[in-house]
Amino acid sequence: LVRVIIDEVTHGTLKNEGAGAFTFYDQNMDHSVDISNLSAGLKIFIVIQRLLENGSLRKGDILLIDEPEINLHPEWQVLFAEILVRMQKDLGIYIYINTHSPYFIHAIEVKMAEYETADRGKYYLMEKDAEGLCYSVDVTGNTEKIYELLYKPLEI
Repeated sequence: LVRVIIDEVTHGTLKNEGAGAFTFYDQNMDHSVDISNLSAGLKIFIVIQRLLENGSLRKGDILLIDEPEINLHPEWQVLFAEILVRMQKDLGIYIYINTHSPYFIHAIEVKMAEYETADRGKYYLMEKDAEGLCYSVDVTGNTEKIYELLYKPLEI
């Protein structure tokens, strides 16, 4: 199912042309596109697609993703959240995400509930102590703290 969702977005494949050159072949176009000319949003889907195709992601592996919402349309954020949740559920991959997007966090929460994996998710919030040092606080079960912090700039 993960590959089906990714194919809905990419509808193509990445090919290694050698010497570090990668080209994307879209089934809806009659020519290829150098990967450097693709949008950053599309690239994240293609990278995940490629990692799955070549077997680089296997059960028990850890995938770290920093701010996946950057350069993704809100609809694609929801699709990407679904892909990540399905990768965890179906493939047993551990996924660590850093985000500043309440929208993406909500998408993850909704998809985890939809696929009955909410009990597998952990949520942490970075806070500063009196000396200015950062530490993580487990807010699993109380993600409202994250939303309060991330929505604060909009209230101002």
